[in-house]
Amino acid sequence: LRSGVLNVQNVLKHNVKLGLGTDVAGGYSASMLDAIRKTMMASNSLQINKINETGLTLEETFRLATLGGSQALGLDDVVGNFEVGKEFDALLINTKASDSPFDLFSADNFEDTLQKFLYLGDDRNISEVYVAGKQVVPFSSSV
Repeated sequence: LRSGVLNVQNVLKHNVKLGLGTDVAGGYSASMLDAIRKTMMASNSLQINKINETGLTLEETFRLATLGGSQALGLDDVVGNFEVGKEFDALLINTKASDSPFDLFSADNFEDTLQKFLYLGDDRNISEVYVAGKQVVPFSSSV
């Protein structure tokens, strides 16, 4: 049965280095959040169609979007997570932004909050962006 959807779980079983990314030339969004969401939908469709017993977890998909991409590019010794000695590439997320597209509740734990951001969040929740340890958003006036 061919579904036209990459079976990520099958690829990972064969120890293939795999990362999640964006390609505007081959798609319509440069958003990693969109890529994460679409990966979850594709994985769920493989599960619904009984191609896989289970779908990818959000944790597995997040890993593909972070460390997985750096491993696929052979850069996992430089970027991909927050290990000491690696370049600091990070987003500062404001889950309580006044115009946030999602609500938080007192019972929400870290995993709930991360899940809400990954499924519902957008640029309104991103307060700061760091690339190689330098803050690039908001843009510094001392450039």
